[in-house]
Amino acid sequence: MRVLGLELLFVVLWSSGFIGAKYGLPYAGPFTLLLIRYVVVAALLGCWLYMRGDFKFYDRPAIIRAAIVGLLAHAVWLSAALGSISLGVSPWIVALITALQPMLTSVLSGPILGERILPVQWWGTCIGLVGVVVVVITKLEGAAGGSPLGYLLPFVAAASMTVSTLYQRHLNSSQAVRLPIINSLFVQAMTSVIVLYPLAVMVENVRVQWTGQFIVALAWLVIMLSIGSY
Repeated sequence: MRVLGLELLFVVLWSSGFIGAKYGLPYAGPFTLLLIRYVVVAALLGCWLYMRGDFKFYDRPAIIRAAIVGLLAHAVWLSAALGSISLGVSPWIVALITALQPMLTSVLSGPILGERILPVQWWGTCIGLVGVVVVVITKLEGAAGGSPLGYLLPFVAAASMTVSTLYQRHLNSSQAVRLPIINSLFVQAMTSVIVLYPLAVMVENVRVQWTGQFIVALAWLVIMLSIGSY
């Protein structure tokens, strides 16, 4: 029961990221918002590791593997999702499309990881995909001047997170050395900062309106999602 409660809490926290993004994006571009978010996350985790004496990263391959996860599961996934919202796509549509990710992971884990896939999983994925396509086509037809790119980006986000999840599951089933969770999250945050910085500078000039709403949204994204959910 305790594990179920933790799983439900994780789902609630993780899903609330779209709400935090909606209230933060009016005051900063998606790359800028994510850059500030991960700078703060990396700073907090770095201080925590330093104070605990755990600021140790001896295994270079493990660092590289954590960086790959950070690139796919943070930088690409969130840039695509928030970019879609910033282009005018409703957060609930983005959430609906990216919800395909668990189904895609479940189905692809068969041919890629050798796991057994039940027929009901194939049917469920097909039905879910058809439903999402119907909703997106309906929205595109009724959107005056809507950007097709905005509706494509959530699929990019779902694909990126799917690849990241499959890669992480492969690592979990192998004998590869892995970093402790906080150390790994620190590497993932730093990787996101490195990737997002040039994009925020070149595309958005790192412009931010430091309003109370933006600070609250940023605090929620940092404390409750990037740190709390993990």
